[in-house]
Amino acid sequence: MTESKVSEMTKYLDFAVEKGASDLHLINGIPATVRIDGRLLSVPEAPVLNQTIIKSLIAEFTQSNMLENLKIREKLIFLLAI
Repeated sequence: MTESKVSEMTKYLDFAVEKGASDLHLINGIPATVRIDGRLLSVPEAPVLNQTIIKSLIAEFTQSNMLENLKIREKLIFLLAI
């Protein structure tokens, strides 16, 4: 994973923790989004994500079989406890 992607993922996670979010959603076609008190809010200044960006953001945190599942099913539920 490149340092810029680590920094981007860290930015998303830091925002989620800072705002007390329960979830961070990385969905193809929309910016990174957090769930706060049941409401979905875009992470400020987050670009619209695509599958390549999402894969690179989560690559360090996942096993290769999970990335293959993402490729095949185009969906991956991924949990990371902070």
